[in-house]
Amino acid sequence: MPFFFDQGSGRTVCCLFCLHASLLFSSIAAAQSSGSGPRDTTCTSKRPHYFSITVLSGSAVQFFPNRNGLFSVSFPYTVADASGSTVDTFSARQRNVFGSARVFVGPLAVEMGWLHAFIHGEFSFLLGKGIGAPGWRASFGYGRIYSVGRYAIKCSLNLATTAEPRQAGDQLGSIDMQHKTIYLFGGEMPSTFMSSNQPIAANTLVITYSQREWSLLPKVSILPNPYRKPNHFELSVGYNLSFSDVGSMNFVEQGSSTSQGTESQLIGGPNLLSRGISASYNNRPLKAALYSYRGFYLEVRYDVIDWKDKKKTRT
Repeated sequence: MPFFFDQGSGRTVCCLFCLHASLLFSSIAAAQSSGSGPRDTTCTSKRPHYFSITVLSGSAVQFFPNRNGLFSVSFPYTVADASGSTVDTFSARQRNVFGSARVFVGPLAVEMGWLHAFIHGEFSFLLGKGIGAPGWRASFGYGRIYSVGRYAIKCSLNLATTAEPRQAGDQLGSIDMQHKTIYLFGGEMPSTFMSSNQPIAANTLVITYSQREWSLLPKVSILPNPYRKPNHFELSVGYNLSFSDVGSMNFVEQGSSTSQGTESQLIGGPNLLSRGISASYNNRPLKAALYSYRGFYLEVRYDVIDWKDKKKTRT
């Protein structure tokens, strides 16, 4: 899938990369300076390594262009009941499917730093619109630290993959399954499913839309110097550069249970661009996923720091 850049976002990305490069070269020069220089105010000579963890203490939001056009999806299916079988067509038309922002919560992150470099891994949850399992994002990156007295600036480049919520994704519509058997895309939708060791008769088939993404995320962070302050807040700003987006249909069977109420089962569906699915945006056939998630990324989290060599430092 090709990149999408407009003039404004292109300048923004160039500025972020230039800032990252300038701080990178500055930190390299600082690392190569001799011991006869000025007094070390960063504490890296005493604590050359650190390890930090983040456990559910933070959140992030990622903005992207709002698409207010009309998104249309349709596909044929067969309905079989006591009176026979008929061919019908599912059709959905919606606007502003995902809005213009994604919210990530509950980060689980680890970071290891040594002198002026660090590596970072993070897993967080992506909130959906309905009831069901949330989506998620996983990322891994490498960066450099530029220390300024009590504070530090971190520049990193991260590879991230994001999965939109499927069951709690955007609902496009539903098909009645009460006393009926539904056939679509060459398969049969199960008429019953198990929940809490009880068979549940499906009466409704809900169709949702979700996307899966791979992206590059350059980030710049400001925080108290991790070699001096053990626990701290960290503020990060970045720009998400999506290079692979895949849209898919999902099927959620719903039924009723006397003891549990409404129960559901998620069934993964085909790619939005698969044969048999007609998808369009503003009456133009879609040739890629509906959204390309390029845009600013803002994150705040609280880190707990542990110096690996503090025992050695005390002696």
